[in-house]
Amino acid sequence: MTIEKNSDPIITTQKRTDKATLRRQQRVLRLELGQKLMETVPHAVLVINENREIVLCNKVLLDLFDKENQDDLLGLRPGELVKCVNAKARGCGENEQCSNCEAFNLVNKSFEGKVATTECSLLTRNQDTIKALTFSLSSSPFQVENEPYSILYLTDISAKKNKDIIEQIFIHDLMNAVNGIIGATSLIQMGQNEISNFDLAGMIKDRANFIAHEIKAHRLFTSADNQELQIEIGPIDTHKMLFSLRTMFSGSSIADGKKIILPNEEESIHISSDKNILYRVLENLIKNALEASSIGQTVTINYHKENNFVIFKISNEAYIPTEDQFRIYKKFFSTKGEGRGLGTYSVKMFTENYLQGTTWFETSTKGTTFFVKIPLKHSPVNPS
Repeated sequence: MTIEKNSDPIITTQKRTDKATLRRQQRVLRLELGQKLMETVPHAVLVINENREIVLCNKVLLDLFDKENQDDLLGLRPGELVKCVNAKARGCGENEQCSNCEAFNLVNKSFEGKVATTECSLLTRNQDTIKALTFSLSSSPFQVENEPYSILYLTDISAKKNKDIIEQIFIHDLMNAVNGIIGATSLIQMGQNEISNFDLAGMIKDRANFIAHEIKAHRLFTSADNQELQIEIGPIDTHKMLFSLRTMFSGSSIADGKKIILPNEEESIHISSDKNILYRVLENLIKNALEASSIGQTVTINYHKENNFVIFKISNEAYIPTEDQFRIYKKFFSTKGEGRGLGTYSVKMFTENYLQGTTWFETSTKGTTFFVKIPLKHSPVNPS
């Protein structure tokens, strides 16, 4: 199976409710539930009909999404309200990606008569800016005049989730390096002679450099994710950048027994972009490719010009399972387990929010290739 950047398969087509019916449902619900009662709830509350369309909500929800009145969202589905990237083309719940959405599945359970609670992390796009949001959701089914509805309680926990997970990842990586330094210095103190002091000093230096690198990367990511990053445009030699990355990974355990192939130096392309951001994008993709590869396999890196753009291609021999393909760019999703999952999300966030580019991937039983397409020359103003 191949997932391309413009693929958007439909899983269901559900007829939308006409405005007259929606307003009738709204009036009935206001009489039955009482708008004042909904306003006493400290969380954002919305009521949806069996077509998953919003019929009623409270002021907390309007304020959360910067809406003036309920008519601004009457008939929208939840994914359309939050501007989920998967809802842009055909609507919330109409794409194959939606089958992996926690909110979509929660709503379906509600209309099966079940009370449920979940967390939902999704990517949103607002004015061409990618942003990750995480909500805590609870749903309860009920009926009014024999029509089924679901009431959803929604809390934005994005800030707390970001803080907890990012600190967990950052501290985990740093502690591994610190433990390496402690181990090397202990060997020096013990006066052991299996490894020379010169080699142990080199190990300490490598781990100290790793810590400095991770701190810099952490600052870059958090600034970008908070939409506070200031880009710095300068000249970039693509071959030199990739050669530097290969050299960095050559000393990493994840590259042991694996090969990284680069284009020839004479094929280098000179571009104008933010060096630190592009370096981090390519670093994450190479790291992911190496982690997905087995000993003896090869990671191949290529690039080429296409009109006024350069396209980078990072390929490995592994296949991404179908159930994982639609969650690749989702924040906090990782095939490596809990407490990871920022790599591919950061690639998309950096590329589309700061490098004026796009990213996508293709996967089959022959292997997986990630693509990053950015302008040869970064424009002062983001292209429309």
